[in-house]
Amino acid sequence: AGLKSFSSTSFFGSVALLNVLDRCDEPVSLLRSLRDRIAVDSGRLLLAVVLPFRPFVEDGPRRRRPRECLRLRPDAPWEQATTELWEKVLRPMGFDVEAVSRLPYLSHGDARVPVYALDDAVFVLKRSSRKDVYDM
Repeated sequence: AGLKSFSSTSFFGSVALLNVLDRCDEPVSLLRSLRDRIAVDSGRLLLAVVLPFRPFVEDGPRRRRPRECLRLRPDAPWEQATTELWEKVLRPMGFDVEAVSRLPYLSHGDARVPVYALDDAVFVLKRSSRKDVYDM
């Protein structure tokens, strides 16, 4: 992620990460960096994730698994996948949820299907003040 170009003392009031996490090579590191860069009391992260979660990284002409793994079931129904993302990833990493919604996400298709209609989970998150936070 390009966050390294910002000073470690730079904080943001809001950050949007929209449909990136499932194509990111290091999703844990990215979420940790974003958590640490949003302002403690007033900062918010708008996170949109296609669920169920089926990550891969496009590496030239081939697809491969990300270097970092979010242990989410790729076959979970949307509701369960949303709960897993919250309980296994976002909450333990130090986020509190203010809102979550299900929205349609239309993605460009391929040779077989012109458009894919997918389901997004959209979270409004803030940094947690809990003491039981741990990094994955």
